[in-house]
Formats: sequence, C-alpha cells, structure tokens
Amino acid sequence: MTTYTDDSSIEVRFPKDKAEEQGPRENWSWLPGVIVSSCEDEYQVLVEDERLGIIEGGEMTYPLCFRDASEIRPFTRGRLSQKNVGLLDGAVRISLL
Repeated sequence: MTTYTDDSSIEVRFPKDKAEEQGPRENWSWLPGVIVSSCEDEYQVLVEDERLGIIEGGEMTYPLCFRDASEIRPFTRGRLSQKNVGLLDGAVRISLL
C-alpha cells in the first residue's frame, strides 16, 4: 500500500454534497486534497474542493477529514495550487465524515 508524506497532493474519498454523503462510502467522489499529518496508517487530509469551501470569519475554509490509505490515492490531474497553505494554521473547518 502507498504511504504519503505531509504536504503530498492526493485525491481522497469525500462526499461532494449531502446526497452523496447519505450513499455508500465507496461511491463517494475522489476530491483533491493535501496530507496535513499522519499517524501510522491514518492520514489527516485537507479537502481542497471549491464546492466545499465556506467563508468563515472572512476567510475561505475547507474541511479536514481522517482517512486510511485505502481511501487516498495519488493526485492524477497535476499538482494542486498552494493557495490554501495558510489554511493549515488553524483556519480550517473540521469535519469527521
């Protein structure tokens, strides 16, 4: 199984909307993200999808989630922009989906 380092651009299974959230997890979309941290075989991921961003305190924030390696894959559509790096300083919304 692939291992990922912090700041790796990846794709992660995450529901893009409420309808998808109610369906089977294996049918969730593959969305762009960045590994924030890891512990053994679990990863904390910042999901960088514009559809999921919310404005909070005047800043755009994105969800965080925890996933094991089976729900993460290498990013296949090119390198993610680093525009959201500042969000890693605690300005992200936490979601435990």
